[in-house]
Amino acid sequence: MAGDFNLHHPLWNSEGYLKHDAQADELIEMMVKNNMWLLLPPGTITFPNAGTTIDLTWGNENAEQSLLKCQISEDNDHGSDHLPIETILDIEQQAAEQNTQLAYNYSKTDWRTVEMKLHKYLPDIIDTDSSTPEVLDQFAADITNAFQKAINETTPRKKPCPFSK
Repeated sequence: MAGDFNLHHPLWNSEGYLKHDAQADELIEMMVKNNMWLLLPPGTITFPNAGTTIDLTWGNENAEQSLLKCQISEDNDHGSDHLPIETILDIEQQAAEQNTQLAYNYSKTDWRTVEMKLHKYLPDIIDTDSSTPEVLDQFAADITNAFQKAINETTPRKKPCPFSK
């Protein structure tokens, strides 16, 4: 998913950028909920008039694995005040290698078991005030992995009927 989101956030702007739109948090939550993350490298200037990144390209794991290029394409500039983003995916290779898994059937999740497993898998709380960005990144990854592991162990996959589209 790509677009001119017109939202400012340190996650996708250059290092040291502090402006933070509240709606950007909503966008991030929505993308995390849909297992998507930024494909355009943080700090890539898409709006040169202000020197910021407000045009974003998001993708899921399959998009990231098949990503060949996601960058500004000055060769395709059509005179807009925004720079065009060129995104190239190797879809043929990805389709050939992909081992498709069915979606989770959350209506059959044993939520009590998920809670017990999360108590087991979640990392200990860290002191965010004195942590480095690397420690915070690892903490976020550990939390994500804990949720993925707990859901994978407690939630069956959907079994679509032959008439499903």
